[in-house]
Amino acid sequence: MRLPISQVIKRLRKEKNITQEDLARVLNVTYQSVSRWENDLAYPDVELIPLIANYFEVTTDVLFGTDETTVEYKRQEYLKAIKEQQNIYSDDDFKRFEKTLIEAIKSFPKDVFFQWKICSLYHRMGLECSKKNIEAMRKYAKFVIENDKSIDGIYRIGCIRVMIRVEDEDKLESWTKYVSESFYTSLPSILTSRYNYRDEIEKYNEQIQWNIIYALEDIFNRDFCKRDAKTYKNAKSRAEGQRVILGIIDVMSNPDEKMDAWLQERAMGYLRLAGGLVGSGEIEEGFEALEKAVDLYIKICNIPVGTVLKYNCPSLDLITRTVDDDFKQMNMQTIYNILSNSEGWEWLNPIRETERFKALLNKVTEYID
Repeated sequence: MRLPISQVIKRLRKEKNITQEDLARVLNVTYQSVSRWENDLAYPDVELIPLIANYFEVTTDVLFGTDETTVEYKRQEYLKAIKEQQNIYSDDDFKRFEKTLIEAIKSFPKDVFFQWKICSLYHRMGLECSKKNIEAMRKYAKFVIENDKSIDGIYRIGCIRVMIRVEDEDKLESWTKYVSESFYTSLPSILTSRYNYRDEIEKYNEQIQWNIIYALEDIFNRDFCKRDAKTYKNAKSRAEGQRVILGIIDVMSNPDEKMDAWLQERAMGYLRLAGGLVGSGEIEEGFEALEKAVDLYIKICNIPVGTVLKYNCPSLDLITRTVDDDFKQMNMQTIYNILSNSEGWEWLNPIRETERFKALLNKVTEYID
């Protein structure tokens, strides 16, 4: 598969339609010498190289297989072999395919496809095979990630996914750091595939439940709200959408449970509901929603640090959230910023100068450091 000078001479001879004896007579050597060259058992003497090149009317680059045409020919030969060998039914099939890929990498050390392909091969053969070849996989994957300059980055993305599945736990972050928002699947989704690949059932089940939470949070943040050409969003639609969201949260949890992990989503839901209601002229109902939101945010602030919050839903029984100072401060800062600054929350402007609204702002201010 290396296509050394031996194979180039053989190819050129056949293209010229002459025998080994014919070539031997031209070069004044024995036909056994030509046979040994073509079987990669010996190399022509240095002084014969220009004669061979002149006879075949090629450059020495062609003779040594370093010209562009020959290099591409070599690459296509590897690609053909890879396609033929990719169905693996035995250890011998695996070893033959592995050998072909290693040879291809030696011949084309800057070609990201071949290095991605061998990472894919080890991954495909299972976790034990990946562990056995993990050092090589790290080297190949790192090269691909740093050098895949294609628009879609398909080999780069493929290597990241493979390495997240096979990498040891203590080195996992070295690959997860490459996953960004531009990735076509999220990190939670890739971690789910990792646990499935490794038969880590407990982690798999837990990750599935977190994926549900992430999906719901994404839906809630996008909102069930129709856009409006003049105001970007429609206030009445915002209120209707938030009622739907709060209804979903109620179905999946117990609103009377003190240690409810949905508190943050529920508080934001009532806050957005208040904006939609006030913005559409339903002032009293809007105030009621706003007061409910403030009470929920204060409830969050009063939860002791270290408290474990549960989702109180059978389908989410494996996951919890633990309250820390950052969680509490972030939530109180959110409600304070919205009540004290109208930018982005203009729908609340009709009530901002009322005593009732100012009383809510003062209530929240007491919890701001």
